[in-house]
Amino acid sequence: PEISSNVSKTRAEELRAFLEENLFIESSDEHSTPINATVSIGVATFPGHGDSEDTIMKAVDKALYRAKDSGRNCVLSADD
Repeated sequence: PEISSNVSKTRAEELRAFLEENLFIESSDEHSTPINATVSIGVATFPGHGDSEDTIMKAVDKALYRAKDSGRNCVLSADD
């Protein structure tokens, strides 16, 4: 809450980079499997990208799908 689009995008990028750089382990009783994770993230803020929950969700959804269409594992904001 109450942060700019640039700060939101920076924090989302930090999360994306953390997931990409760290190995996660899926465990079962018999064995462990290393998992490399990546994530695509869309960012939108209020009131810059909409004035209601519905318009914000539409803006962030569009940003997310642009991130996926641009090769995945990236962060795009509604401004990009």
